[in-house]
Amino acid sequence: MIILNESIVSPILLKVLEEQQIPVLEQGQWGDTLTSEKLNIQKDTEFFKSVEKDKRILTNSENGITLLGHFQPDSNEYIWSKLLKDKSQVRNLTKSLYPDFYFQDIDLSMISELDINQITFPVVIKPNIGYSSVGVHKVKNEQDWDIAVNQLKADLLHSDGLYDSEVVGSQTVLIEEWIQGGEYAIDGYYNQDGEPVILNVFKRLFKDDYDTSDRIYYTSKLAIDEIYHEALKFMKNIQTVLPLRNYPVHFEIRKKGNR
Repeated sequence: MIILNESIVSPILLKVLEEQQIPVLEQGQWGDTLTSEKLNIQKDTEFFKSVEKDKRILTNSENGITLLGHFQPDSNEYIWSKLLKDKSQVRNLTKSLYPDFYFQDIDLSMISELDINQITFPVVIKPNIGYSSVGVHKVKNEQDWDIAVNQLKADLLHSDGLYDSEVVGSQTVLIEEWIQGGEYAIDGYYNQDGEPVILNVFKRLFKDDYDTSDRIYYTSKLAIDEIYHEALKFMKNIQTVLPLRNYPVHFEIRKKGNR
């Protein structure tokens, strides 16, 4: 079953949904060009009634979280998704795994009054609830702080209305330690027994130390071999603090040396 947002539907996805007759719940303002008579489209009440019968549910957009919360606020899928979208909650959840990792969150309206002498630079500032590197800025020192904060505010103002509040939140900002090392983006899932499975690995390429854009992701056997076992271990460690089952995940990690 899938909550299908019209903004990012691929032809391959449509073909699979048609061939497998997977139940579809349309989300957003669908036009005639995207609606297919071959899709197994259901009404929201019918769709979520089927979900209650232990059907697995997917979505092609993070905006689907909002719809899930409206119809099934007590479901594991919604509870886990809300938690994992909240960076501060994730940092607190994994504090036992990374006890020396520095982070703090602060209301956006209070960030200009923050005593920057209490911050251990360099840091990264970002929306506590975010998507696609929107509002993510590296701050090397005190001199860069005001510039980064003003740019963050401008980013959030620009993104307001483009994403649901559950996808990009503009109220709380996370300040955290600047993690060095190569960065990898990984897609996978936890099966019905809670065992992690990795589907693909991409390495990120940045133009310089300050770049946070989603400009280039690439993959190769070498890139996969560099991080595969550590990524699997990371997923198993997360399972010890959050018992995920039948749940897809996307995450990005950095590796420096053996850490």
